Amino acid sequence: MPEFRVTDTFIKDLSVVEFGDRLSTGLCGALLQRLGADVVVIEPDPLDLSQESKWHYREILAAGKQSMAIDSNCEKDIDRLVNVLEQSDVALISSDWAVNFPEKLDAVLDKMPILCDLTAFGSSGPMAGQRYTDSMLQAFTGLMDITGSIEDPPTPTKVPVTECCAAVFAAAGILSALRSRKRLAVQKVEISLFDTAVSMLSTFLPNYFTGERPTRIGNRHASMSPWNAYRAIDGWVLLCAASNDMWGRVCGVINRRDIKSDPRFAAMSGRVMHAAEVDAAILPWINARTVGECVRRFSAAGVACGPVYEVKKLFSDPNLVFRKAFSQVKDPASGAEFLVPAAIIRGSCAGGRSPQSIPSKNQHSQKSTGRPTRQRPGPAATEGGTVHGVLSDMRVLEMGSYTTSPLAARNLGALGAYVVKAEPQQGELSRASPPHAEGQSYFCTLSNSDKRSVVIDLRTDRGNALFRELLAKSDVFVENMKPGVLSRHGFGPDEIERINPKLVYCSVSGFGAGSPLADRPAMDTTIQGMAGIMDLTRQGGVPHKMGISIADIVGGQFALVAILAGLEYRERTGKGQYIELSMQEVSAWLTQFFWNGDGSGTAGGGVTKCVDGYVYATGSEIRRIVAQCPRSPMDSPGNPYAGSRKVDVLDELTSQGVRCVPVQTVSEVASHPQTVARELIVRGRSMNGKTWPLLASPIRLFPSPVVVRRAIGAVGADLDEVLRDWGIRTEHSPAGK
Repeated sequence: MPEFRVTDTFIKDLSVVEFGDRLSTGLCGALLQRLGADVVVIEPDPLDLSQESKWHYREILAAGKQSMAIDSNCEKDIDRLVNVLEQSDVALISSDWAVNFPEKLDAVLDKMPILCDLTAFGSSGPMAGQRYTDSMLQAFTGLMDITGSIEDPPTPTKVPVTECCAAVFAAAGILSALRSRKRLAVQKVEISLFDTAVSMLSTFLPNYFTGERPTRIGNRHASMSPWNAYRAIDGWVLLCAASNDMWGRVCGVINRRDIKSDPRFAAMSGRVMHAAEVDAAILPWINARTVGECVRRFSAAGVACGPVYEVKKLFSDPNLVFRKAFSQVKDPASGAEFLVPAAIIRGSCAGGRSPQSIPSKNQHSQKSTGRPTRQRPGPAATEGGTVHGVLSDMRVLEMGSYTTSPLAARNLGALGAYVVKAEPQQGELSRASPPHAEGQSYFCTLSNSDKRSVVIDLRTDRGNALFRELLAKSDVFVENMKPGVLSRHGFGPDEIERINPKLVYCSVSGFGAGSPLADRPAMDTTIQGMAGIMDLTRQGGVPHKMGISIADIVGGQFALVAILAGLEYRERTGKGQYIELSMQEVSAWLTQFFWNGDGSGTAGGGVTKCVDGYVYATGSEIRRIVAQCPRSPMDSPGNPYAGSRKVDVLDELTSQGVRCVPVQTVSEVASHPQTVARELIVRGRSMNGKTWPLLASPIRLFPSPVVVRRAIGAVGADLDEVLRDWGIRTEHSPAGK
């Protein structure tokens, strides 16, 4: 990691008031605080200390913020709060899970320059207003059904994944809304946890679109092998071989040249078909060695490999220590020290603001920003009667594969930016991901909406020159190349800054540029293991990756926030900058609620099998069933619901006061009335006129539109359009026009 010695923060003079009991409001407030905002957390009396409320984790989520305690029945307290709101820029609420304040307060909130509401289902659709917790949403959105082994029930993760990812999108939405403040527009940001979860199903929805039923596959990969978690002498090892060449290197490490030439394993498709036999061939070698030796040997051979860390081992990981991922703060009430996330987003000009303390309750009871009461905001500026996307004046260049930088760039496109995707001649790697339609990958298409494709071959003078011109005319450049690749072609961070000093350049890699592990191959699965996520997602004691590629996804989400924060800094100072992110660091951020020894987690219930699927419940009734048959309640005669339908089990448990939901499949989620009502799967055309299913952005801004319109087409199909729109010399066109 470059040694960024900066004292400035990404945002300044931004005052945020945080309400709401959802974890996501506390997490979003914390992200904004780390970026430089002044955040006042409103502590109602009494607090909801239930397990899935943010107040259960007050010490972690309040770190770095200011505290005001408010009695909703006290007129003086409400007047104090109104005064603070009238001097602030942003209010964070969770309207489906919050204390009831007087209507007087609602009127003030409606006039906030930016009001961000985080709820389970948003303000529309048949599920609107229902207060689902994170674990209930894991079940209801398909995330649970695709996690774990197919031989066992769907597996909840203790990581509050929908709350965490919704919080990151909320921070992105607020930073986007800031771009409208000069027009004095009242911006409302709406983030639904359900919408967020559906947006994370991109690796499973392609099979649904082609008529198959997506399902869980444990720690294996649907199209690559070997790819699994293997038991070593002293723990678990992840091994991920993504090519035939890597397979050959695996065989060399374990001294099994005989299996390399086995006709069953010669091609990737054969290894996937015979994945159990491949694992059986590898396992004896790993079983006889320590985790450390396995990681050293495979990594030295250029094969993605890593340990499955218990959460407590994160704090001694050399890469996370090097990146200063943790801050230690003291709670004045108990005198105890707590580990909390440090400032994750750091740039060459602006840094983060790591928390230094935890406020005592009501420590800032006389809080005042010292700023005058705001004038009433006016309407949004429009052209031709249309409100434009908040990034409609931005040009974005993206160079990446699979999920991370493509996710950041496609959301920038939905916010209105003109996004150009630079690809090699054969296309980015995800274009090969099955299934395909008319030669184009569904997954690649989902990941690259609202982009124009151009071919860039940096090995040629023409490609080098075109890349240089695109950089010079861009506002943003985002990539997830392996560290050092661009530098070898003459495009290191210093040279890119020389080409365009105002460019916001965001680089995302597995472990971060310049880190001790920068050269180590990284895959989503190995990062999940090394971030503590798999430790919190166990099935029968075996650690499992989440079914979704959560490390890739959260890496892309943080890249989106980093870019928008970089643009906010540029708006204030006129300077661009280089920002680099580590997927391991941002993925470890997801596990923060377990850093201080609280092992209870937010998945407090259990799963039971019915004749037509599964039901997840949060109460003691399901925990009693799980206790009766701890290995697999689906197979146990002790399960009283094994012969019942889901709908009947839901009715019975609900009548007993147990909160429960069906464990939905991806197919059920994709066709659910809430998905349809929220228009989470939309249709967009590529340049050749083919219509594709695309994913809507989970960020909703009012009145500014966030709209997914366009499907990507063939590799390089949009070069002439980009040259014309960006005013680049026509000799870069293959036709020389």
